[in-house]
Amino acid sequence: MRYHGSPVYLVGGALRDSDPRDVDIVVVLPDELFWYSYISPDQHIEWMRESWKYQGNTAHPARWWKRWARDCTKQASWLTQCVGHIVDFKTQFESEAVHYTGPRALLSSPYR
Repeated sequence: MRYHGSPVYLVGGALRDSDPRDVDIVVVLPDELFWYSYISPDQHIEWMRESWKYQGNTAHPARWWKRWARDCTKQASWLTQCVGHIVDFKTQFESEAVHYTGPRALLSSPYR
């Protein structure tokens, strides 16, 4: 399992609970790749790092946040059909992912 050549992790309840309600999959993308994949090139990466945390909490998130949400939803839907269990899929940029303190199991290595 690789996504854009980046590492794929199993996180959350699937690592803690004997009967998790869903499977959480996270792909950690380099900041630059995340930026090029979802954000407008008119903005700087530092702007992305600062603005990202507020987008999911607004009534009218930015177009780039919606693009990210659509991609995650599409991948989650496909994985749910393949696995037969609810999958919660998301991509994160590296400078956000380093703050995660819960359990994390590497499912793949970065493509080299």
